[in-house]
Amino acid sequence: MPGKKPEETATVVSPCAQEPILEPRVGWIAGVEGGAPLVDYPGNPGVPVRARSAVKLAPEALLAAAASGQGAVLLFEEGDPGRPLLMGVLEPESETPLLDEILATPARESRVVEVDGDRVLLDAKREVVIRCGRSSIRMSRNGIVLSGVRIETRAAGLHRVKSGKTEIN
Repeated sequence: MPGKKPEETATVVSPCAQEPILEPRVGWIAGVEGGAPLVDYPGNPGVPVRARSAVKLAPEALLAAAASGQGAVLLFEEGDPGRPLLMGVLEPESETPLLDEILATPARESRVVEVDGDRVLLDAKREVVIRCGRSSIRMSRNGIVLSGVRIETRAAGLHRVKSGKTEIN
């Protein structure tokens, strides 16, 4: 919603002469004056009004909000239309919300874990997977699966295989 320009207003009515506004109102930031926001709202018969702000806006953010006519949530001190309180700014609606969400999701980062101790514990309720290239060790609640192009086991001492049933090939 663009801000009104003084020359576009036929008659300037003092905001104080209006009916009290006792409920929150959605308006927009129409400008900046002396570092403070100028706000306008539907039903305002006059020019945009200087508002006190309940939120801290950086000067450049305030100027950008004014340039785009960014939406604003307004309350009015003691219901007086001439004493608006800027409670917050509305996030602009996106034409591509799904794309925005995908772009805002950080890429998976590689993590290097160095452990210098006697024991390492990885604990999961469902599954732990260790993968390198085409090889993996997958531990689930009820078993372990080793996968790879070549799997080799070695033992300097006894190599024992215990199971209820063993299948080869």
